[in-house]
Amino acid sequence: SAASSDYPLRDVYKRQELADTRKEFKDQNQTLKRQRFESTFFNLINVHHTLTERIVFVDNDKNYEGRDAIRIIYQNFVNVYRETLRRHQVAELTKETIVLHQQMTVNAFTENYMKYEAHIAHYFRNFVALANFTKMSDLISDDERKFYYNIIRSQLNSYEVVLHFYNFHVGFAMQEKGLYNDLLLGAILFSDHLPDVKHSFLFDPPNIVEAALSIKPF
Repeated sequence: SAASSDYPLRDVYKRQELADTRKEFKDQNQTLKRQRFESTFFNLINVHHTLTERIVFVDNDKNYEGRDAIRIIYQNFVNVYRETLRRHQVAELTKETIVLHQQMTVNAFTENYMKYEAHIAHYFRNFVALANFTKMSDLISDDERKFYYNIIRSQLNSYEVVLHFYNFHVGFAMQEKGLYNDLLLGAILFSDHLPDVKHSFLFDPPNIVEAALSIKPF
């Protein structure tokens, strides 16, 4: 009959309605996940800027704060590094002095970090927490993760990038070194801002360091 012939059509409509409902729930769930992620993410971004602004100290009778203070911390690290090499009479970085240069860099960064620890420890820890949260969150897709990594990179100036480079390679964030690569911080690192441009590969595996010293003109 005509009525019975309508049943298959009704079933099709019902299946389509169920499929549409499931898709709507899935989309809503994904939106809620992204909102949950972004709430924490941008809170950590705000904390990053707050901690940056609160870096305040006196150096040579001058007051420094915020990113201006970070620039002084960076410059002092460069000075400490060069003084460390001079004091220990360390020769130029070659295949024979790789380990020595690595150790001198660790010593210089640690000395400088300890001098300013009260001012920058929270700043560094929050940045690592921000990067780790973005990496480990299951609330976003891998493609979305790249987008948020880009936002993180955009928060940093060139002096901050240098300090994070050393913190991830020889500082207290060494165990989280993978985050440096995940964030692609190397792509925005100005090697000219390093106390030695060769540091851009000094902390790579030994075979890569030796190869670079063999073929790169400096």
